[in-house]
Amino acid sequence: MFGVCSSGLASDIDSKPNGQVFGFGKKFVGLQLGYGDGIGFDFMGDGDGRLASYLAIFPHLGVGVSNLLGRDSWYQGNFDMVLEGEFIRNFKPNDGYSIGVATLARYNFRSLRVVTPYVEAGGGIGYLDFDLRDQSDGVIFYPQIGAGFRLSMSKRCQVQH
Repeated sequence: MFGVCSSGLASDIDSKPNGQVFGFGKKFVGLQLGYGDGIGFDFMGDGDGRLASYLAIFPHLGVGVSNLLGRDSWYQGNFDMVLEGEFIRNFKPNDGYSIGVATLARYNFRSLRVVTPYVEAGGGIGYLDFDLRDQSDGVIFYPQIGAGFRLSMSKRCQVQH
């Protein structure tokens, strides 16, 4: 029902032997921020979710759980596990919020040097209080799937989208 277009900043918090940011045991922190408008589908009720406007803040902590896989192939990369906090502040049609936590598995495609595409999937649990007609408030469970990329700005800073 809701979509967030976000940009984030990730920073490596562990030393990088040989200049490598990714790999087994490598830790990183990040923050994704976004502002969005709700979307809805005709089969989902009266559509007051379409009127929603909100701010999303997703801090995350991750760790590499594999070293390089698929050397010299298009899918060369590694896996990360990410713990993500989630806070969404709803502004309209009613004031409200959602808070929760999610665990994600992320695969980083590392065949390019400056840009690192990734795909991720996982799920989480949270609490929702948006006071919408088409959506119940209370404990929520949510599956997640996504794709994006990291753009290396320096050895310790990447922009993620």
